[in-house]
Amino acid sequence: HQESIMTRREAMTAGLNEYTTGKPCIAGHTGMRWTSSGGCKECITATRHVLAREYQQAKAARLANQ
Repeated sequence: HQESIMTRREAMTAGLNEYTTGKPCIAGHTGMRWTSSGGCKECITATRHVLAREYQQAKAARLANQ
């Protein structure tokens, strides 16, 4: 992946899937961002893990109540 600092628009023009601005996201991460959404990869990954855990817990509860 590309590690040079650029804007989202520059990343789109270059056809990159990810880029970095060098500026922190709202949570303070300065890593890579997705070009498609501009979202911080670390934040999105953390959110996915939380949602997956909640889904698994809800599914286990449903199965236990059958």
